Amino acid sequence: MLPPDPDKMIVNAARGRGVISRIQFLVLTAARQIWQKLTGTLVKVLPQSVYRFLTSWRWKDPATIITNGQRDTDKQVDIPLPDVFKSPEVIRELLKGSAFLTREDRLASRNNTNQRLVSAFGLDNAFTTNALSHKDEFVTRAKQLLRLDQAKWRAVAGNAEQLVRFGITRQEERAEGVVNVSRLVQTTVLLAVMPILFPENEVAQLTFEADEAAFSAAQAINRIWAASKTCQVAEGELQGLLRELKVLLTSPDGKNPLNWIIPAYETLWRITFRCFIEVHYKNPEQQEHFKEVFRHHVADPMSAEFEDHVNSNCGVSCSNIVNEALRLYPPTKKIYRATPGYPTDSSTYPAADIEALHRDPAIWGADADIFRPTRWASEKMMPVEVRRRGIFLPFGMSPSLCPASQVFAPRIIALLVGVMDSVMAQQCGSTWKIVEDDGIFRVGPLRNDRDAYLSLSVERCEEDVSIHAA
Repeated sequence: MLPPDPDKMIVNAARGRGVISRIQFLVLTAARQIWQKLTGTLVKVLPQSVYRFLTSWRWKDPATIITNGQRDTDKQVDIPLPDVFKSPEVIRELLKGSAFLTREDRLASRNNTNQRLVSAFGLDNAFTTNALSHKDEFVTRAKQLLRLDQAKWRAVAGNAEQLVRFGITRQEERAEGVVNVSRLVQTTVLLAVMPILFPENEVAQLTFEADEAAFSAAQAINRIWAASKTCQVAEGELQGLLRELKVLLTSPDGKNPLNWIIPAYETLWRITFRCFIEVHYKNPEQQEHFKEVFRHHVADPMSAEFEDHVNSNCGVSCSNIVNEALRLYPPTKKIYRATPGYPTDSSTYPAADIEALHRDPAIWGADADIFRPTRWASEKMMPVEVRRRGIFLPFGMSPSLCPASQVFAPRIIALLVGVMDSVMAQQCGSTWKIVEDDGIFRVGPLRNDRDAYLSLSVERCEEDVSIHAA
């Protein structure tokens, strides 16, 4: 009998648990790459018939399929299903790129899974390029843009407050007093990040036209993103999106602004929306305590307030609340990698199930599905510790860790949530009642798909009407 297929051996080792499987995984992937390099030399010196015999020496048997993290029996399938891994050990090896010996290969492992974004959005950035120099240049520039001093953070807070106020006024005028919360979040997030990402460009002033263009752009991004997963982006969608962005960036530099907007907007808007719902609506017994924590952050959006200000009544900081939101609602639910042992078909790339990892009761306790920021006050659940253990990965992990993960992303989430809450709950001189709750009060965590809660709407109520479910 011929020896097993080395690709299949690698896959099976990755699926295993424990130290032995991890060692097997590393050894087999290293051996595979050495064999690839060797065959690359052999093809130059051996007769073609001998070379084809050596490189086709495989034992073909049915693929072992794992779906939803569970092993099924061996079965023959016509279309392979993607493997979805939930084990922290395997997820760490997958995201670290342990199957690869070089930086180039590790970069390609990630970015080959993102090629749909090239055709959908025309992206050429660190998430799509396989050129290390281009990737490094993009990441360096991103870190520069996102490194804000105290004055810049205060400017971001002031701009966000203006955006929320204007967005509320605009919606009330066009919808007879009703404010769609999802629209408010999407336009605020998009318009708030643009001056940060394009400091050398002129960003449009707040006008009705700019507000409409921002919402149209946000909707187009969501449609194109969803359609790109099935390669069914409608003709003209990208051109329409770029036209809307020209309204917002009045002095474009000729480059595709989506290279920067997509990573920032996609990372922020859904997590900001869900964090706001949890703080403002879903936890009435802790609501005022949570709001007080965010007010401190908005007043002084620096790291000391974000990390250290702990409300004595609820025992949590702004950082604790944001981390809990990122745990339940990671910006990327599954992270895919093109890995040895798998076909190069995008439908079968193995995935690290970040959402399942973050909600695993074996790791987070019996209340893993509950929004409970106090869990982060425990020493063993400190952010540095959970990242070291590889159980908290809302922004991936090295070598592909998001450059916004450590400081910018958590703090701007807190800032945007705090500003929205402050403007809506305090500075408008009235309370608000929910017109359409869109199911946010159902038991359990909020849905984390992009089309969830798009109908959540509120309106002013001059009387003190409760906004909570009975």
